[in-house]
Amino acid sequence: PRVGPEAEATEAAAGPWQRSRSEGPPARRPSSSPPSPPPALRRWVWATDIIRKSPGRTEDEEAPGEKHEPPSGLGADQLPEAQEHIWDTYTRIHLQPRNKTQYLSSLFSWKPGRPWPWKVLLAIAVWTIAFDVTVLVLEEYGVVSREQGFTRFLNIQEDRLLSIYSMCTFLLSIALGFRVNQAYERWWEGRTLWGQMINHSRSTAVLCLTYISEHDLAIRAALWVYIFANSVKHHLRGSPTEKAMAQVREMALIESSLVRKEDVRVMEAADHRPMIAFRYLLETIFKTSLSDILETKIADSATALVDDLGGMERILRCPMPFGYTTHLRLMLLVWVFLLPVILVDVLGWICIPVTLVVSYAILGLEEVAGEIENPFGLDPNDLPLDQFTTTIRSNVFEQLSLEGNAILRRATMATPKSIQELHSSLRRSDSFTGALDELVPEDLY
Repeated sequence: PRVGPEAEATEAAAGPWQRSRSEGPPARRPSSSPPSPPPALRRWVWATDIIRKSPGRTEDEEAPGEKHEPPSGLGADQLPEAQEHIWDTYTRIHLQPRNKTQYLSSLFSWKPGRPWPWKVLLAIAVWTIAFDVTVLVLEEYGVVSREQGFTRFLNIQEDRLLSIYSMCTFLLSIALGFRVNQAYERWWEGRTLWGQMINHSRSTAVLCLTYISEHDLAIRAALWVYIFANSVKHHLRGSPTEKAMAQVREMALIESSLVRKEDVRVMEAADHRPMIAFRYLLETIFKTSLSDILETKIADSATALVDDLGGMERILRCPMPFGYTTHLRLMLLVWVFLLPVILVDVLGWICIPVTLVVSYAILGLEEVAGEIENPFGLDPNDLPLDQFTTTIRSNVFEQLSLEGNAILRRATMATPKSIQELHSSLRRSDSFTGALDELVPEDLY
């Protein structure tokens, strides 16, 4: 048999359980040391630990002298920098309000995510200061008397102006409340649809790995479930091809027998990649020897994924009406710029900070509504899609690791008779043949 670095490189490049049998079965291990799983199989056994970023395997569980690094592409999902501090830090703080120190510190933190329309506020500040200085300073130095000019007009028409302004304030508050509520409903509906997609991905992957007896097809179907969810994330964000296909290419390089390179090329050239992934998922399901009832059950579970995608696309492709949004913003700006005109005669110099505080409160709500209107983007308050796809990948790969661990337990703990039965029952699947030959050589029995 071949030994050395070349043999290790060839072995690492093989697909899951795709070991060549031309070299014959490996030499028997001493009875004192249990057989170690092959590296290709170990990839799946470790999948959950890789994704969760916590080493679930100890040094004792690895073969002596062996150190294995996880494949680079399997743990690449990271939250965008603008979202990281919100979903990793603030969420924990607000879920534990008893910690008053951390809770209060979060209220006065100015990291991305808090509304801060500084350009508009700067313009309002300049206008308010200029107007107040013009009116109050001229009155103070006697240039303009309170009995003439603009101040006299404000004094005479004060009641009427306040009545008109109060009525406009009431109408704008209703319009702004509707805008904020609609934006939040879109954000929450997007979160609900992603929650449904996570559940449907779990059930589809488990159904495939449970009912499909052809192990290659079962694993391939489970992988396409995750690829579909990953494609949906990049489809909603409009990610470039290079970024959207990075993990799929990684899977094709590591497990070329399950994720074929020609399928990857078709996805790269497609305009709607999630539907290509869904087609390959259904093709894999209908290639199996399942009964019509089971095929229909699994296909229905997979079809629910497309229903979730349709709901997300409805949110993405149909924003709030342009006329409503622009008209509301214009009216809010007019209202805010007229605020110092109404308050200067009542509050004097205090009108400047009051105007800025009220303007920040009103315009901040509108800015948050505009940000969460499309919940699938990369803004700080958008949904953490990377966490959702990582959850799906963790669940799918955990099922795959259970599949591999079950084979290891049966191979290492079985009697010679049951080992022979295991070999004969799984001999139909070429993908398991190499792994079983290395774990339990045929000459053992």
